[in-house]
Amino acid sequence: AWDIYAMSGLELGMIHSCVTMASGIVFSAVQWGKPWNWDARQTSFLIFMLIYGAYFALRIAIADEEKREANSAAYMLAAVLPMLFLVFVFPRLPSVQQATIHPNNTITEGLLKGDYGRVTVAALILVTTVSVRLLLLRIRAELALLDYGTLETDRRRTAPDPVVRPVRLPKADGG
Repeated sequence: AWDIYAMSGLELGMIHSCVTMASGIVFSAVQWGKPWNWDARQTSFLIFMLIYGAYFALRIAIADEEKREANSAAYMLAAVLPMLFLVFVFPRLPSVQQATIHPNNTITEGLLKGDYGRVTVAALILVTTVSVRLLLLRIRAELALLDYGTLETDRRRTAPDPVVRPVRLPKADGG
């Protein structure tokens, strides 16, 4: 069951990473005139996504369920430190902050003010709420699949009488 929680969370995280990368590319094109600038922060996030994607490639490559679960868990334990470094440490290194074209310290220096700050906080709350709901639904679906072997409903447990009665269509010649 722990594998279900991990996989569900990582799937949702990958979706968020893809949205982040896509919105970053759009932002970069608008703000700096090019969708990709090989900026240190862009590149480090691309490496982060490749490490993330390798988890799913590993899961697909191993057919045996127990081996897949064990190897997936081991991979993520080994990958978590480099991933945390790429997201939280690397962008804040002084040499990276001096060379990047990304804005630095917007949040830590209190520059999220007014409407921009309120919209950012509201979006964060909305995304968090939707993400938690999606995560819980995904976990629930996987647990149901584990318990029942399928996500299909049992046809015998549906309404006893047909909901729709047969309809007779007129013939093509009008009769």
